[in-house]
Amino acid sequence: MRRSLPIVAFILAIALASPASAEEVADPDDVKGKLDLSLVVANKSDTDAPLRIRIETHENWAASLLSWKGKNRVWILFNVDNDTNIEYVGTITSAKGKLGLNIEGSGSAFETLRVRHPDGHTLKTKIPGDSPPNPEGTVRIAVRSRYKTKTGGCSEGCRDRAPNGGSLAVS
Repeated sequence: MRRSLPIVAFILAIALASPASAEEVADPDDVKGKLDLSLVVANKSDTDAPLRIRIETHENWAASLLSWKGKNRVWILFNVDNDTNIEYVGTITSAKGKLGLNIEGSGSAFETLRVRHPDGHTLKTKIPGDSPPNPEGTVRIAVRSRYKTKTGGCSEGCRDRAPNGGSLAVS
């Protein structure tokens, strides 16, 4: 019995350190271009905690690809109530070498949030807890991308969405 006590304590510590709600969706390699989404992960450690979002693509690319002057974009769609409408849209762009997330909707715009690009295919951001795009309780998100080139297969714009239908519900 004494030997099992440290094991039980360890398992309990791991369980308590895990997010209360972590949702993820994998997206197939189904769209041409560098912004073909591969994975979206969203989690909150509590109902009023910050919403952490990780977005991955199948290909590597430089942060400058999302220049605010260009046509390439990644959007985070926020549904904050139980209907099917998107109340807030966050647009990830790059300016002066830094990525930022600008969220607008429901007649409001918010200060730019930091976005990290820790490797060639990942974006990470955090939405403050108990804010309009991340209210206490459940928020539903989806991610869209558009990759556009001057010529070639993506000259009309290659678009992706994850999940392909519906959204991730994070509490």
